[in-house]
Amino acid sequence: MNVTDAAFVKSVAEWEALPSDDVPEAVLVGRSNVGKSTLLNRLVGQRDLADPSGKPERTRRLDVYRVERADGGPLHLLDAPGLGYAKAPEDERERWKRFIVRYLTERAPLRLVLHGIDSRRELQPLDRELLQLLGGQRVPYLAVLTKADTLGERKEHARAVRRAKETLLEAGLEAPVVLTSAENGDGVSEVRAWIGDLVR
Repeated sequence: MNVTDAAFVKSVAEWEALPSDDVPEAVLVGRSNVGKSTLLNRLVGQRDLADPSGKPERTRRLDVYRVERADGGPLHLLDAPGLGYAKAPEDERERWKRFIVRYLTERAPLRLVLHGIDSRRELQPLDRELLQLLGGQRVPYLAVLTKADTLGERKEHARAVRRAKETLLEAGLEAPVVLTSAENGDGVSEVRAWIGDLVR
């Protein structure tokens, strides 16, 4: 994926407000505070397009970004609400969850799910819920392990990837896993390549 431009379109809280169906979509999902916004900025080559404010409660809608590509036409890249933010009211967390479930299972233009997972930790219950939901779904899935720069030796990198692959297999998903760092750019070109191949 060769990005020529990217811009924020809108934030969406209702199904009817989603963009029209003529632009393919990729969505970035994951628990709160795994670095999704920072990764999104790296993917499109802009430092401050998505606001990685350190306040995961700010992302309470699907943020839609239009990405122009030199090699595949435009796409919408969506940043989903961080799942599991503890200080949000329970009813609001449930509303987010219902909306995301519907989006992942019914959204026609969706071509790829990018699942941001903290590489330093075991997959959390909310991550596993997402895996169960996505098992057997029609939409391709890519596990994006974040914060690789905080890991130590290379064997820790290999351990993080192996652990994620094992968890995916347990959930019935034989899917690619990419280890990334939004700080130093590791793995970002590989994620871009997956988006370029699958989001058309």
